[in-house]
Amino acid sequence: MDKQFLDIQSKKLNFQKKILLKKMSELTKILDFGDSQDDNAQEVAETSNNLSLGRDLKLELKEIEKVLKRIGDGGYGKCDQCGGVIEKKRLELIPTAVNCANCQSKLKK
Repeated sequence: MDKQFLDIQSKKLNFQKKILLKKMSELTKILDFGDSQDDNAQEVAETSNNLSLGRDLKLELKEIEKVLKRIGDGGYGKCDQCGGVIEKKRLELIPTAVNCANCQSKLKK
C-alpha cells in the first residue's frame, strides 16, 4: 500500500474513532426524566438501550484500533484468511476490512 493511501485511511479511521468516543461519552450521562413511575420506566428503558449501544460502540472502537495498529505495523491491506491483498476499493468503502471480498463471502456462508 502506498503511503498516501495509508495516510488517508488512517485519517478516516481516526475521525471515526473520535466520533465513537464522543458518542460513548454522551451515553454515560445520567438520565433524569422525572420522579413519576412512567418517568422511571423511561429512564430504565433508555439506560438499557444505552448499555447495549455502548457495547456495540466499544466493539467498533476495538476494530478501529486494531486496524490502526495494522497500518502502523505494515499489515494493513493483507487478508487475515488467505494472506492476499485486500482490494483498494474494498478498503476505501470499508476501512476496517480485514478480509478480502472472496474470503469474506466464504465466511458468511
